[in-house]
Amino acid sequence: MDNITNVIAANLQAIRKERQMTLSDLADVTGVSKSMLGEIERGTSNPTITVLWKITTGLKISISHLIHAQAASCQMVKENDWRILHEDPANISMIFECDHTRNFEVYHMEFQPGSEHPSTSHDKGVVEYIMTYEGAFTIIVDANSFQVDKGDSLLFEADNPHSYRNDGDVVARGYSIIYYPQI
Repeated sequence: MDNITNVIAANLQAIRKERQMTLSDLADVTGVSKSMLGEIERGTSNPTITVLWKITTGLKISISHLIHAQAASCQMVKENDWRILHEDPANISMIFECDHTRNFEVYHMEFQPGSEHPSTSHDKGVVEYIMTYEGAFTIIVDANSFQVDKGDSLLFEADNPHSYRNDGDVVARGYSIIYYPQI
């Protein structure tokens, strides 16, 4: 993992350039001196929480926006690297985790015949997308049952209890994308 000072330096410089601001412009909106901002951007200064607060308040961004390393523009995840969350007979693995730059996560689901998995309600506004590529899933949402066959997809608001089942006699496989409107 990158040194936090270098992460802050890179993020601050990228934000400033994206907004087409000079160091003087940034100093004006944050109340932090131009020389201090220059040191932070070069990674030669380790800013205090007070300085970070002034910068983020002036730029109207969260502190996490400054302190988290930017996600790679390309990320390979091998099947062996999937994080298993639930196993046998309803296997659920996380492929891509949600982070502060992307408001969604991606799962792979593989359910043996007769298996099921209940899910608790998510926060208001959370949406799930289910895509089946083998077999069929039965998705129960608000007491409504939807059969999502091979090649079918289902979108639903996930702020109520819901569950996933394989009522068929072959393995059901598919993907779930969960979108979080606010992180």
